[in-house]
Amino acid sequence: MSFKIGPKMPEVFSQPTRPAAPPPPPPRPAREPASSSRFDSTQATAQRQKALSTTGANEASTLRTEVLGDGRANCLEKAVRLAGPGDSIVLMHDGTDGVGHALVQRQDGSVLDPNYPQVRYETLGQWQALNPRYGNPVTAGAGDVRQALAVPPGAQRDAVLSRLGLLDEASVRVADPETEVTASGGGLEQQQGISFGADGKITYTEQTSLNPTEFEFERGQLGATLQAGPYANTEVSLEWNPNSPTANGTYAVTVTYGAEAGAQLNGGATYGPYGLSGGVAAGASSSAEYTLFLTQAQMEQAAQGTYPLPSIADPLSLPEGGAMTLEAGAFHTQSGSISYGGLTLSSESTRTNGYSVAAERTGDSTVRITVGPKDTLENNFGFGLSFGDDASLTMTRNRTTTNENLVSVEFDLGTAQGQAAYETFLRTGALPTAEGPGVSGLFHEQTYTYEGALEAGLELGPLSIGGELWSESAVITRRMEDGVESLTTQDSLANGTSISGSFVPSPDGNHQLDSISFTLNPNSPNPLTLTVNGEEGFQSLRQAAAEQLQHAVIETLAQGQGMTREETIAWMQSRGEPLSTLAVPPSDPNFSYEGFLNAFNEQDVRNGGMPTMPPMTATILNWQPGEPYLPVFTQGLAGSTNPEELMGSEGTMSTNFGGGVVPVPSLFDIGLQNLPGIEVVGR
Repeated sequence: MSFKIGPKMPEVFSQPTRPAAPPPPPPRPAREPASSSRFDSTQATAQRQKALSTTGANEASTLRTEVLGDGRANCLEKAVRLAGPGDSIVLMHDGTDGVGHALVQRQDGSVLDPNYPQVRYETLGQWQALNPRYGNPVTAGAGDVRQALAVPPGAQRDAVLSRLGLLDEASVRVADPETEVTASGGGLEQQQGISFGADGKITYTEQTSLNPTEFEFERGQLGATLQAGPYANTEVSLEWNPNSPTANGTYAVTVTYGAEAGAQLNGGATYGPYGLSGGVAAGASSSAEYTLFLTQAQMEQAAQGTYPLPSIADPLSLPEGGAMTLEAGAFHTQSGSISYGGLTLSSESTRTNGYSVAAERTGDSTVRITVGPKDTLENNFGFGLSFGDDASLTMTRNRTTTNENLVSVEFDLGTAQGQAAYETFLRTGALPTAEGPGVSGLFHEQTYTYEGALEAGLELGPLSIGGELWSESAVITRRMEDGVESLTTQDSLANGTSISGSFVPSPDGNHQLDSISFTLNPNSPNPLTLTVNGEEGFQSLRQAAAEQLQHAVIETLAQGQGMTREETIAWMQSRGEPLSTLAVPPSDPNFSYEGFLNAFNEQDVRNGGMPTMPPMTATILNWQPGEPYLPVFTQGLAGSTNPEELMGSEGTMSTNFGGGVVPVPSLFDIGLQNLPGIEVVGR
């Protein structure tokens, strides 16, 4: 694999320390469809509408009336500028409105339209086939036309036109005043950038992209864009910490190469305040990531694509502790947007079906190989609102899901059996299905990953602010090793809570809780982490939740009856079912969660006035023995975790009984942190 970049690398490769004033990283080039969900379309629509409001100043002209350089260049003036020695100007009649168009015809018969001269038509007939409204061509030598237009309009120009034999051509009206087709973009672009992380790491990136030309058409209130053709992007990046060399003077460097190539078709149209666009793209992508130990000179070679990289055919060429991951895939993208005035809605969806191969050198002669399919679906939905020409608001919701199904095994290439098994893998692409001599550590792993975010941006004239409002993620990994299945989860919630947990098989076929940890406000100076260990910790969590709800029930009834807490408990015990069951403490051996919830619901149906359960409490109490633990945490408890509900004393619940509000203690006020199987750090 070779990526030829620029001829000279930046001095950063020879600087072992972090510069005092690092430059900001350059903007990342991206393939932007006409219906971009990133909401460039909002500004583009506003700019296009502004342009539409000012078009129409030019009037159709003829060879008698055209004035060159008057600031209103129409197709005739553009054609004269474009034509070379020996070329001709072709004046076309328009069968619809009488206002024609001017073209340039080369000596070889090929034709150029001055509104988008990048496109070559082999013959005039080819151009007419794509523009059937035009006909009856009249041709004049470009030199003669230029000579005539050099004379001011009037009797003097008429005399020149007569002398040149152009009187018949002189009356052809050309240059539709409200029509404009322009071409922009396209070609090869290169960008370099350096960024510096808070951890001292430096990231150097160089990108090269080839994009098709975008054409724009405007006529009156109608505007349209079209971008079609092949495109390609390549990128190389290096990340390392210049302040942390190894003992032998090398640096731990992550080298990443990426490439994407395909074809795209994007188009859009506006009519007055209305806008509609859509696009499709398809192609192939590949990436290669290496963890290596390099000198500064070798880093420069890696950035230029000339460093001899390890290959999967010879994994021992990796340094011990080094790794490489190779991925390839096919993708398909669909996008669209609709707008009215300053309002724009857009969406984009990309599906990638890929396959990855990873190698890690784990020892002197051992290598771990992991292979398998990887499918990704990315959806973006956006909203944009512009206020005039200088103010706009954008919001984008991003969602990405990835499914991987991997098989991993370790080969000992120092043994004949391990070397033979590895050669079989290289030849067939299939890993061994069982362990044996030279083959060990076999496991299967399925991973589901979800990432979501909400981004917003605001522009007010020269002021531009924006960023991520919230983000969330989840990773669920199911692993089968030595006949034992395990499950782990890692979540980051929009409310700032992070969750990590592990589950092991239970005799009934479900996953028994091993441990799960919640970290509230992980980015604060004093984050709080609650860990629930095994069945014992889970039952302690349920007990605290039941005590919290019972406290709310007693306080609600006491408020309604005008009694003290102790008087209320005695009154409940004397009233029989369902109140007597609601008075049983959760720490009592005779307490039943199912009975408690049934009594709660029955009392609420009979007489009303029961308090609303906090979401976390309801999730924990409604879990039934035999049900899987995981949904309790990843779907219920995780989705409603409230710091005040768990550890604060500010939480309140409203009750229907008399419309009052009952203060409710948090789980920590109940004493959750003191119960068996519960660990708390940071409180």
